[in-house]
Amino acid sequence: MNNHHHGMGQRNYEESRKIWIEEGFYPSRKTTSSKSCKFKTKEITIEINRGDDWYCVMHRKDKATGKRYIPNSKTEEVVEAYLDYREKQKRGEFTPHQNKDALFMAFGQKPNHLGRARGFGGVNVGIKKAYGKEARRTKCSQTGTSTEEREALKNKLR
Repeated sequence: MNNHHHGMGQRNYEESRKIWIEEGFYPSRKTTSSKSCKFKTKEITIEINRGDDWYCVMHRKDKATGKRYIPNSKTEEVVEAYLDYREKQKRGEFTPHQNKDALFMAFGQKPNHLGRARGFGGVNVGIKKAYGKEARRTKCSQTGTSTEEREALKNKLR
């Protein structure tokens, strides 16, 4: 199911993020300048999120020119959708909710797999109703072995 291959190599996101920030490639990089006393200082603030990490990792770097590009056309479509949702989020037209952020929306709606047991036939169907009665543990007396046989087996094992 992995249609979008990253170009990160053996680095992790933290190591790669440092490189992207140094190159000025990370999208959530904001530069603000402030004047304190006689000196003008620039402050760089970076908002780190998984969507921008994914955006950066999907780009490869051309060794000859040093420019970044996306090698896959399907990935390029998802990147365009992601950037569109990020713009909608900045304008206030889209508000992320729980796990439904701009990256989630760019990939499109997927079924809800939150780890809950789901049955057919209504809302809040429990495990017993969905899958039948739960198996009960059998007691030693129901297995057909007598107390003397169990004691003999314990002594033999010792």
